Amino acid sequence: MKVLSAFPWLPMRWMLPLLLITVSGAVIGGFWWFEAQRSISDIEQSTTHELMQDMHRLTVQLQLSLKHADETEIQLLLGDFSSEPGLQYALLQNPEGSISAATRLAWVGRKAGELGEAGLLPQIADDSHSRSGDIHLSDDRMTVWARFPLQYPAAHGSIRSDRFGLLIAKFDLSGRKQASMHRIEEWVMLFAVLVLISAMLLWLLTRHAITRRMNRLIATAKQVGRGNFSVRAGLTGRDELAQIGAAFDAMTEHLGNENVRLQQLSRAVEHMSEGVLITDAGGTIEYVNSAFTRITGYSQEEAVGQNPRILKSGKHPKEFYQALWGRISSGKVWKGRMTDRKKSGLLYLAKVSIAPLLDGGGKVSHYVSVQEDVSEQQKIEMQLLQAQKMESLGTLVGGIAHDFNNMLAGMVGNLYMARKRAKDMPEITEKLARVEKLSFRAADMIKQLLAFARKDMVQFKSIDLVPFIKEAFKLSRVAIPENILCSSDIAADPLPVECDATQLQQMLMNLLTNARDAVQGKDDPEIVLSLARFEPDRQFLQEYPDANASAYAMLCVEDNGCGIPENLRDRIFEPFFTTKGVGQGSGLGLSMLFGAMKSHRGVIELQSEQDRGSIFKLYFPLSEQRENPSPEEPSNWTGHGERLLLADDEPIIRETISEMLRIDGFVVDVAIDGQDAVEQFSEKPETYDAVILDVVMPRMGGMDAAHRMREIRPDIPVIFATGYDRDHVLRGVEGMQSVAALSKPLHSVTLRQMLGELLEKKDLLD
Repeated sequence: MKVLSAFPWLPMRWMLPLLLITVSGAVIGGFWWFEAQRSISDIEQSTTHELMQDMHRLTVQLQLSLKHADETEIQLLLGDFSSEPGLQYALLQNPEGSISAATRLAWVGRKAGELGEAGLLPQIADDSHSRSGDIHLSDDRMTVWARFPLQYPAAHGSIRSDRFGLLIAKFDLSGRKQASMHRIEEWVMLFAVLVLISAMLLWLLTRHAITRRMNRLIATAKQVGRGNFSVRAGLTGRDELAQIGAAFDAMTEHLGNENVRLQQLSRAVEHMSEGVLITDAGGTIEYVNSAFTRITGYSQEEAVGQNPRILKSGKHPKEFYQALWGRISSGKVWKGRMTDRKKSGLLYLAKVSIAPLLDGGGKVSHYVSVQEDVSEQQKIEMQLLQAQKMESLGTLVGGIAHDFNNMLAGMVGNLYMARKRAKDMPEITEKLARVEKLSFRAADMIKQLLAFARKDMVQFKSIDLVPFIKEAFKLSRVAIPENILCSSDIAADPLPVECDATQLQQMLMNLLTNARDAVQGKDDPEIVLSLARFEPDRQFLQEYPDANASAYAMLCVEDNGCGIPENLRDRIFEPFFTTKGVGQGSGLGLSMLFGAMKSHRGVIELQSEQDRGSIFKLYFPLSEQRENPSPEEPSNWTGHGERLLLADDEPIIRETISEMLRIDGFVVDVAIDGQDAVEQFSEKPETYDAVILDVVMPRMGGMDAAHRMREIRPDIPVIFATGYDRDHVLRGVEGMQSVAALSKPLHSVTLRQMLGELLEKKDLLD
């Protein structure tokens, strides 16, 4: 088989004629050999048979002539016998060994032994006693020798003759054999010519009917091999080759359709955003798409031939991979998340699906893995979770603020009344005033928590940074562990700026949180907050051309932590960029800080050195306006019997505020909720000078109650008391005249001033 496979096969148009010639040549050779052997055998047999008959007849005639001793007749008989075809000579040897008669007269009278010595006669054995004739062929089978004994007459006085002579004849078969061979060769030549003509006709027929069509089929196959599935052989007919061509065209069309489908599938896989990895049953990578190289950093050449363990991060235990391999090797699909390692060494979170591919026998032949880098998605999920936490915090803070402010309102009111009763005991009033001041500081902290948790639009107003930062620092300080030395250096002089309190609180919280994370692992962690006035110099103005204010309030947060590498300092303000580990930072804090400073027309300056710490400096333009301080000295204006309607669902608040107002000279009617207040007001609306309504109450809130009262008496002054954001309350009643809002706990001085302003406005309107 190896010899046949290595044989240089010729084209079919040559192979078939040559095969015909070869087979025909073998047949002709066999025919020639067989026919030559048969013809020669026939010649030999027929010659010997005829010669035997002729020699017998001649022997009988010569025996009669010898009996009559008629030598002339003997010579005539031999002369007539010389006409036999193929006879070379015939002679009669007498008992004395001399030739008494011969077809060649020159031999008569000569001794037969002389002819034998000359090679003219075969060696004749002395077998005179043999009385039978003998015919045999020479060694070359070209000569037939005949030897027949003849009895000569007996000598005088003998009864029986014992004298014998020999009739010897030599026949040449070469002529007959040559004639027969010539005849056979003529037949062979004729057959060979017919074979050559047949081979030529077969060559032409093969070229026309087979080779040309086969070449067309081969050319089509080559085009298909190059990827051109639109070509067709187009062979017609009913023969086998036409059927092969039709089957080939059908196969080409099917392959073309499959190729289009595979190309679409390949393009789809190649353009997928998910990384695709295909391995054999042993886990050797055979294919990766472009998304895989983009996600992992490994090129296709680097990945193919490797094992997927090149992505192993070491973040999962051995049991994790054993369970995974056990599931997919049993023919089931595995889905889940795992942490992999890129070529650069960075870790990423991947959402992975691994499916086994089964062959026709039901055995696993390949594994297909599809993975998606969900690191950014996880960040977004964390941000969403953080946003949900903030929303929950806002809801929680709102509920706490309402209840806490109500409690503070009761405390402040009772402290005010206690101070009034103990006005002649300064050592007691001083302590009560101190407790009252602490209560209002607690109320301010609740306001800051509300501002931090609310999602209202940015509202700029004039704020003195000095007290604001002091209080904000105290609030943010609770998020810093006690092992971190946290100090502040805040200026004494006022630093008024136009800013949004919520954003300012968030900016400070973000800076302190980043500083806290940066000093983790330090032996002597330290964070320093400072606030001071800053007047820009020429270098500052050159570095920050947009800085056009004459003076700034510089808020500085400094730490001695890990610092920021130089190659990352230009990126720290990008959204979602973070140097912290997975789950430790959203990458939004500094980007929000950057955006907030832009909206405040401020400047951010960063000074950092790796392993030496960082300094963030925020520059806020100073404004000429200053925040109006809350009055702390008692107002001289008090009530003169004005009737007020107070509605609050908390009994302690109602009792405390009503008693506090009565001490200040007012007449107070109380209602347990908004609906009760509307019913009392509708009975005698003209008797009330103003109403004080809690915003949130059961059955009917303060705003709805105010609208119902204004329908009855449009000019009635209304003061809303709320444990939430008072600015939000005022936006809800925008357009209403003689309306004010106060935050709980209600300060007696502020409440008297507000009543005085509203009643004075009412008098002016009257």
